[in-house]
Amino acid sequence: MIGEKIKKAISKSDYTPEQVAAHAEMSVTNLYKIYKRDSIESRYLVKIAQILELPYSYFLDEDADLSQSASGSNIQQATRVGQNHQSINVGMSAADCVQKLEALQEKYALLEKVVDEKERTIKILMKE
Repeated sequence: MIGEKIKKAISKSDYTPEQVAAHAEMSVTNLYKIYKRDSIESRYLVKIAQILELPYSYFLDEDADLSQSASGSNIQQATRVGQNHQSINVGMSAADCVQKLEALQEKYALLEKVVDEKERTIKILMKE
């Protein structure tokens, strides 16, 4: 039931029903009524999914749960960036992220060596 999924997603989020209702431009009473229904107007569903940072398809898929929706997509959302609740999209899989991170760590290690060499060169030149 879509209403139950919305209720569960809100309860697991950092948002109150009042905040979600305000974002969806509906009354809290209407939100509570939706909890008991099997349908919802798409305009409300899109806004609820937006504030909860979930794909709206999560609410339509009977078999989806919150853990699957957070990791099952190729485009993953990083949530609550900074204190102003920004979100960013990462357009790569977790494996791609790990590979990129490892490459950057190698590059960082090489750059540290270059800096060390330059510092040694500076010390040698200052002694002359």
